[in-house]
Amino acid sequence: MKIRIILIVILLACSCTQKSHKPKSGDLRKIDVISRPDSIIYNLSDIASDIQYITLKTPGIFQFFYIYKVVTSQHRIYINSGNNLFCYDDSGRFLYSLFQNDKENPGFINDFDISPDQKTIAVLYYRKILLFEDRDAKLVYTKSIKLNKSSPCRISFIPETNNILLSINPRKGTEKSLSLIINCDGDTLELKKNHPKYFLPSMPVFETGTIQYKSGNSLFFKEQNNDTIFKVNEKSEISPSYILDLKGKTILNWTKGSGEYQYDRMNPYIIIEAIFEVPKFILYTYSYHYPNLSYTLYHKIVYNKVTGRKLHVDINKDLKNDLCGGPDFYPLFVSRDLYYSWSKGSDLKKFIESEDFRTAKVKNPDRKKLLKNMTDSLRDEDIILIVALPK
Repeated sequence: MKIRIILIVILLACSCTQKSHKPKSGDLRKIDVISRPDSIIYNLSDIASDIQYITLKTPGIFQFFYIYKVVTSQHRIYINSGNNLFCYDDSGRFLYSLFQNDKENPGFINDFDISPDQKTIAVLYYRKILLFEDRDAKLVYTKSIKLNKSSPCRISFIPETNNILLSINPRKGTEKSLSLIINCDGDTLELKKNHPKYFLPSMPVFETGTIQYKSGNSLFFKEQNNDTIFKVNEKSEISPSYILDLKGKTILNWTKGSGEYQYDRMNPYIIIEAIFEVPKFILYTYSYHYPNLSYTLYHKIVYNKVTGRKLHVDINKDLKNDLCGGPDFYPLFVSRDLYYSWSKGSDLKKFIESEDFRTAKVKNPDRKKLLKNMTDSLRDEDIILIVALPK
């Protein structure tokens, strides 16, 4: 009898030492994604207190027409244009680019990030990571990390470390992990076990729904078919942070029939397209898909973490820029707790010449004058970075 009791105690002790990333929903903030919002907001001043426009002074030998990601560090701005990375100072002055011409580029840049010490840039390509060091305002290639069979779609340095979080889109449904932490030598330090509802021999691939973002001194991530948003701290420890409750309407509403798992194409499902977080707000965008109707609705929600209220942004347009009268604005990126978007020079000039801008009543008239003066020397091909300060 004593031996049996001792064995039970040992088993319990061992089980307590195993890492578990399963959330205890009762302890977490839960946001009901599909419930009615508390109100609708129309003005940028509801979520921001100031805004400015930065012309990116890119040399004429380079041209880019789209921004896929913005990452900022102290006094520097990094831009992913898809086929190159550009670095500017905080006034928009060009410092350097990753590649000097298109021939040097090995392919489309899926993602990138800057290490907390601002010395290392990790660039994610298909099944490999290229690491570069910033040496006297020049990028020097240091090494490549091969990713074997996995093909991550997101990459981020963990705050205060040189460890890297990789996020993977599910391809088969049988992946052991969709989130893992590696060091700059490619060694796996932490692997979060995948808990899919069903294991499937094959499944359609959705390139959305896998998300990483940073807020404060923490890194957050969401896996494609998981309602829970997880947090990674400076010790590379993974823990659940909060829940975006989809009420079971995930990408894959799999049904079991005739001994096989089948995809029920008649069931509606929700994809979380983007998540940003600043001290006061969580901003998320989701799409509601009705396969039987071939119809999709998009929603932009601002969740107030202080009051718990859900604020809906007009589905047909962004927030009216009542701060300085510029074009409507909604964040496309967040870095270091600032909102970012961008515009082409030709589009911004056209708007400034419009009656809407001339007659706009704004909260900051000085900003409106600065914007007007700025466009006098703006070229059509210029790219303008728009930065807004959250409330």
